[in-house]
Amino acid sequence: MRNWQCRIAPGTRAYLSEAEFVAETEAAIQNLLSDYRREILFLKDRCYDLEIAIVREARLRAEAERAGR
Repeated sequence: MRNWQCRIAPGTRAYLSEAEFVAETEAAIQNLLSDYRREILFLKDRCYDLEIAIVREARLRAEAERAGR
């Protein structure tokens, strides 16, 4: 998470106005940060056994989805 890179799909500049591009970029960043925070919380739960039921349930559900269950 130290170095971030992104690629803009060909044709994006012609498709979106500057304001739309900025709005889409901000939304993507917010989603990325939300996912990052959630994964950090899951990691803390796994390592430190936080005993927060809703976090534990969400983590186990996410792990099951990743495993394809």
